[in-house]
Amino acid sequence: STPAYTITVTATYQPEGVATSLVGSTKVVITVTDFNDNAPVFNKGLANTVFTVSQSDIAGTQIGRVMASDVDSGSNAKITFGIISGGDGVIRIDPYTGTLYTSDILNPLQQAQYAVVISATNMVLYPRQSNISVTVNVVDENDHKPTFVQSTYTYHMKESVAVPSPIGAVTATDQDSGALGTVTYSFVQPAPTGFSLDRTTGAITLTASLDREMSDHVTFQITATDGAPKPLSDTCSVYVYVDDVNDNAPKFSQATYTALAGAATSPGTGVVAVAATDADAGSFGTAGITYSILSGDPSNRFQITSAGVVEVLHLLSQLTTSKYTLTVQASDGGTPAMTATATVVVTVLPTSATAPVFEHTSYAVVQSDTVAAGSVLFTAKATGNGAIAYSLSGTGLPFSVNSSNGAVQATSVLNADRQAVYALTIVAADAYGQRATMHLTVTLQHVNEHAPVFNPVNASATVSEAAALGTVVVTVRATDMDVGSDGAITYSLAAAGPFVISPQSGVIELEQSLDRETRSLYTVVAVAMDQGTPPQMAQTFVTITVGDVNDNPPVFPFMLYNGTVGENLPAGTFVVRPFALDNDLNPTLSYRLTNPNAYFTINPSTGAITTLQPLDREGTKQYDLTVQVNDGLHTALCQVDIEVVDANDNGPVFSPRLYTATVNANADIGTTIAQVEATDMDYGSNADILYTLPDLAELQGFIGISDTGLITLIDGPIVAVNTEFTVTIVATDVLNYTLKDTATLQLAVTGLVINVVTEAQVGPVASTFSTPQIIGIVIGGAALLILIIILVIVIKRKPKRKAPASFSDGVQYNSGGEAIISGAGFQNPMYAAADGDSESVKQNPMYTEDPGHEEDTYDTVGMFSDRAPVIN
Repeated sequence: STPAYTITVTATYQPEGVATSLVGSTKVVITVTDFNDNAPVFNKGLANTVFTVSQSDIAGTQIGRVMASDVDSGSNAKITFGIISGGDGVIRIDPYTGTLYTSDILNPLQQAQYAVVISATNMVLYPRQSNISVTVNVVDENDHKPTFVQSTYTYHMKESVAVPSPIGAVTATDQDSGALGTVTYSFVQPAPTGFSLDRTTGAITLTASLDREMSDHVTFQITATDGAPKPLSDTCSVYVYVDDVNDNAPKFSQATYTALAGAATSPGTGVVAVAATDADAGSFGTAGITYSILSGDPSNRFQITSAGVVEVLHLLSQLTTSKYTLTVQASDGGTPAMTATATVVVTVLPTSATAPVFEHTSYAVVQSDTVAAGSVLFTAKATGNGAIAYSLSGTGLPFSVNSSNGAVQATSVLNADRQAVYALTIVAADAYGQRATMHLTVTLQHVNEHAPVFNPVNASATVSEAAALGTVVVTVRATDMDVGSDGAITYSLAAAGPFVISPQSGVIELEQSLDRETRSLYTVVAVAMDQGTPPQMAQTFVTITVGDVNDNPPVFPFMLYNGTVGENLPAGTFVVRPFALDNDLNPTLSYRLTNPNAYFTINPSTGAITTLQPLDREGTKQYDLTVQVNDGLHTALCQVDIEVVDANDNGPVFSPRLYTATVNANADIGTTIAQVEATDMDYGSNADILYTLPDLAELQGFIGISDTGLITLIDGPIVAVNTEFTVTIVATDVLNYTLKDTATLQLAVTGLVINVVTEAQVGPVASTFSTPQIIGIVIGGAALLILIIILVIVIKRKPKRKAPASFSDGVQYNSGGEAIISGAGFQNPMYAAADGDSESVKQNPMYTEDPGHEEDTYDTVGMFSDRAPVIN
């Protein structure tokens, strides 16, 4: 919290008997060196942050950013970010900015959410780390439409089925996820009656009874729609065919039929034709009806054919019976069969009657192509003896004739599509069995009542973008239940795009070149039109998918990628991932290094570059790699520059390790003694060095060393016993105090002085020594005095100033504790010349004079001075 402290140090000296104290002071600035005692802290509110990225975002898209801070300072506050887990190789982080990026296109169908754990680490040898968890959600794009499993669904239901009854279900799938892939179903309007549809499951349910006789099939369409704001959809067709059950009995066209038969009527002659119809289909209906005579013919004179014609079986006799009342039965083909009955009254006439004569011996009738059952088409007229009975000759025809009035009617629905022309023979018989015939031609004139129908309703196909012009893409087919020109179909394209269709065959071909990267899907509308008047038409949607070929080269979004990796990290450490984009569909890209080395490798599938071994920044600080990507046909290159981030793995090293220097004890403060230098092969703050002099002994407080290795005199003059010193110099790594080196300085100090000891000082000391010890000290001191006298004689300098009075009592001290030369004379040869002049004393290097003062002083450390103590 406080990076530096400033304190004032005061030194006070109070001599005995002196009222005024000598005071000196100095300011000392103490700087607090930072220690890595705090971990990085992520910005408030980042925990559990949810980022969102779209499925359509390309690789390299910025997802978001995390930020952290460290209250430490300098290199201890520098932070690098990393992904601990959850990135799965597709999410990366910028180690310096904390920005998250995609390194690949993300697919929510494969993984919709990533739980990413991010670390913030300070960049020192022994780092501290904090972690945070964030979530990356991959948002799906509505790039797929629902697709029905089948374009056409066909179901059969018996008309007797109970209500409600399930019919079946349509199914559509959508490859999108979430609401975008949620499909709902609905009827295409107008919705069919009698049916319901489950919007969620596509289940179709019958809700009203069916009647095949009303409608033999129901057709409707269902749409599948996804849940997007702008939804996509698909449509299918549903055909429900109503299967017949035998729920209708035959019905005679008349309840009673009358006929005349002559007594001479030949056996096999038809006297009357009955007709019954059945609304059911097949054997349950009219086609399956059989006739029989139940009663009224005890003598077995008549028979009835399968066509309902009552014929004479044996000769009739008016004398025996003049009238027969027959009960005939019509039975359908069901099991059990359903039946109906009618009455046939046959009157037997005498043989003298004349044969009937028709008004027209032949006649032609033209009708529209659809004739309802029961419609009267023609009425035959014949004259003769008595009543005339009419009948039709032949079997299997969908007509009947009223035996009494000759009215010819259709017994079932007639349609020109099934048969356009019928030839009928009408028989007129009188009561005597005499007959006449006429020919009736019924022509059904066709009407264009049917529109073409495509099958399947919708078509799809795939064509390669490299397909040659004229390539057959798909063939559409339509049918028309009409005949002739009304059923003749020609094809065309309403929305053609780069395609063309053959008018006759429905073959769709490629007319223009395709490019999937420009457009990958076409929906063309094929039209089928008949040649009726007026014409009818139908259309179908043809979905054409353009298949991909490898016609686009891969492209790197950036020509230069920068990566960083710390030195000494283990092999396999992720560095950077250069990624390439290819507009082709699902390209298979392969990456390689064109200039491989022993330090890096690249994942051939993802392009992720990792280390092969721990790196040494002091050996190589940057690597330049070239990455090539190949899609099997094309290649592209990019440059990757990798910077090796320094780790504090080297300590300071002195060169040389031995230094020599000489300094005068009286040199000025600040005098340079020696320049030492240690080097650290690390980089930046990891290479910062702290120089110290751990053990100076006698030199403590006199010399010091700067942060550049400069050793200087910081106080003086130097006072010591020795003249040769061995000084240990230590260089320590600022960020790791365990990394250090030492050097030695051999220092010679010249001009040293000897401490003066007074009697007062000797007294107490001497008392602690034995007599022999005191004798030794005296002898040693005498020898030193002789040596000093010799030095004074050698110098022989002329006197410049009159010496003070000689002292008879040796050295005295003033109230400040300083030595004062005073008295009658000073007998020590170190301080007095032979002729009594003090000039020789001035020549002694231990002696200092303070100009302007009455007396010279000798300070407490052995130097003449009149100054107060000074703190440096």
